[in-house]
Amino acid sequence: MKRALTILIALVCLVALAPAGHAASGPTSTMSSATPLQASAQAYYQWIVGCIDDIKAQMPAITKSAERAADLYVNKDYDIAVYGGQDFTRELFNRSGGMMQLTLASPLPGTGQEVIDRVNLSKYIILVGLRESRWAEDMDRIRRFRKQGNKFVIGFGSAAQLARAQTDGVWFDAQVANAAAPTNGLFVTPLTGPLVPTDSVANVALGWTWLGEFVAANTRLGKMPTMYQGYDTGSSAYEREKKYAKVKFHEEKPVAIEAGRFGSEYLASLRETLQQIHDLEIVRIHQTAQQAVATRDAGGSLYTYMQGHVTMDLYPHPHDPGYFQNFERNWATARRDLKLAKDDFVLCIGQSQLFRGPDFENFAELARKAGAKLTWAISTFRKDEVNAIPPDEPLIDMHWAQGDAAVTMPGYDVKILPTSGVLQVAVLWMINSEMLGILESRYQAAIPGH
Repeated sequence: MKRALTILIALVCLVALAPAGHAASGPTSTMSSATPLQASAQAYYQWIVGCIDDIKAQMPAITKSAERAADLYVNKDYDIAVYGGQDFTRELFNRSGGMMQLTLASPLPGTGQEVIDRVNLSKYIILVGLRESRWAEDMDRIRRFRKQGNKFVIGFGSAAQLARAQTDGVWFDAQVANAAAPTNGLFVTPLTGPLVPTDSVANVALGWTWLGEFVAANTRLGKMPTMYQGYDTGSSAYEREKKYAKVKFHEEKPVAIEAGRFGSEYLASLRETLQQIHDLEIVRIHQTAQQAVATRDAGGSLYTYMQGHVTMDLYPHPHDPGYFQNFERNWATARRDLKLAKDDFVLCIGQSQLFRGPDFENFAELARKAGAKLTWAISTFRKDEVNAIPPDEPLIDMHWAQGDAAVTMPGYDVKILPTSGVLQVAVLWMINSEMLGILESRYQAAIPGH
């Protein structure tokens, strides 16, 4: 009887460990090579640090491909676009600290319309973020790019993905490995295979590093691309956008930036902020994971409400454990098919604002009225927002500075290259990793002999 009870407990823990809700599956051909780590926020953080080091080690190759692209952009009148999942394309496109003239080669959200199809015969540099979940579609699309005028296509993906593309007969003019985990999912459990994705963090960190080197390569050719100012700096950012909306290069000749400088500065700033999050916020990350697991145990629902470029349409995602479902519908709007209940839990990951008031459809006020529990993850330079958080709602400080830009361009009027996108998804997956570790430990403890 006692042994039967132990086995029953183990089965219950297996069910608790299994993904739920919106978890997506991807190709399984590489699952056996996933890294056998014990899941935790700490382990995910350590992976990110290693990922940054791996990207930095590739700087010569990143710079070389950026220089080839810059020659086309400056001397051959090419344009530049980005293609892939929204966690990659929406992070690099129309973004504070990014390039103003970088456009989309993927469907415009909500329309199905593709910018690149309207300019088939034009000359384009296309940054491709490979997707595990839509592999065949991406391969077909890259083949179409090859038939549509002059295209310089750069592949961003894991080493395994880049090799697989070659096997599938798809080639790139240049490619750079993103240092994601071998199977994307970082942790392997007995029941589920690899869980907790790494590709969104890796692709975005690599994407901004590459764009930094691309901008620097432009300066060595005597041109400075127009760049967005961080919108949280005030109205001047919007006025500046109008001024340069259709301008490819500034009139003034820029300071020539040496190869490797911008990419290295971006990665150093990213690593420094991640270190701050680790050192100063890890306890709250652990507590958030524990609260989420306790809510799940009690039968409550777990949600994320996220506002950020990289977080748009993030679910479903290959190897997502499936603990959370998104409550947001789009930028500052909530889904209409969901209703919060007492003791539900919402992880709110944003920029520097709380999701309150008419601009956010009074989300925070309505969530509190329903009895839901909120935890916030925002950057805290806006003290009026921080002071508006009730004492019973925990805060994870994301630690980026106002303006959300990591690199100073000598003689340029704004800083460039944001880190917030990487930091937002890093905190999200660190919390998921800690939850997975808690549930996995329960499973292990329930197995006879442990």
